[in-house]
Amino acid sequence: METNESSEPQSILGAVLGSSPIFLSLVFATLTTLLWQKGFRKGFKFALRAQTDGPVTNFFAMLSRVVLEQLFAQPPKAPTKIRVSRVGAHAVDLTFKGDLSQSKFVTLPTYEVRLRGREILAELGRPGAPQADEEGFWRKAYGRTTSLRLKDLFDDEEYILRVRAINGKGPGPWVEVPFYTRQEVTPFSGGTYLPEKHGKRSNEAVGSAVYAWSQDYGTVVARVELPREVRKAKDLRIDIQPRSLEVECRSGQMLLAGELYAAVRPDESTWEIEDPSSSTAVDAEGNGGMNLVLYLDKVKKDEPSKRDKFNWIGFLKGHPMVDFNHVARP
Repeated sequence: METNESSEPQSILGAVLGSSPIFLSLVFATLTTLLWQKGFRKGFKFALRAQTDGPVTNFFAMLSRVVLEQLFAQPPKAPTKIRVSRVGAHAVDLTFKGDLSQSKFVTLPTYEVRLRGREILAELGRPGAPQADEEGFWRKAYGRTTSLRLKDLFDDEEYILRVRAINGKGPGPWVEVPFYTRQEVTPFSGGTYLPEKHGKRSNEAVGSAVYAWSQDYGTVVARVELPREVRKAKDLRIDIQPRSLEVECRSGQMLLAGELYAAVRPDESTWEIEDPSSSTAVDAEGNGGMNLVLYLDKVKKDEPSKRDKFNWIGFLKGHPMVDFNHVARP
């Protein structure tokens, strides 16, 4: 009777290797961890950061990072400490702190910055317009820097800024920050306030009136559009304080109320009602109303030797600010 000879038994190592494709990766990760614990941290960091001086070191550096990234890494956390500063009419500075908690195992994250604004949305679909996602955000910057200058913005506009980090495991969550650009300004002038556009920006100042303001070295002049029922001075209640202003109709309608940008001298400040036929009237919509003109005397005045030092960049705090950074002086 013939007996079948059993085939040569497979080695345990071969069976494991054949059934587990990631075995080598696990062995490699284990060895590198042991080396780390045994005092080879300096050389291992050297390889991880790809500070190479030859093709062999470069190969093992890339292999180390790929293995560690796939085994231990997680998608990055959201950026923190997001700050929008140096706000101008057409540019702002953006700084934030990225997630570096996994820098030993993964490559440094890349950051994506997107913007959305009303003027941008109006341009979408036109030739040469930026490509936006389904929510109207378009990419403004992409790279590893955490400090950048965002340019080519529209003046006096509301924007929503989005920032996220991306590493080898994918993108992290978005963080949204709203901001407003300043109004453009010409020498010695100020800005405007439109309740339907600017009213939602802040609770620091209230009121329903449209106004425009300008200034010279010592005086701030504000022209306020009045309702049609206001025809005489007695129809108004005006309270000018060193740091605040209130303009109210006798009917109870508050036209302006808030904290002034800087201090004024109430005793030296005056006001008058201006006919809308004047060339300087605010009545842009032709509604036939009168205009209140306020002449506020600055406490701190500009001098020829200190030109623009005491320029106001806003009329009431919480209302739009103007940008003096790019004013062309005569």
